[in-house]
Amino acid sequence: MFSQLLQLHYFESLHPNV
Repeated sequence: MFSQLLQLHYFESLHPNV
C-alpha cells in the first residue's frame, strides 16, 4: 500500500505534469 504511494511520487518526480 505504502509502496504504491511512493512509486506514484517517484513517477511524478521523474516527469512532472507542468
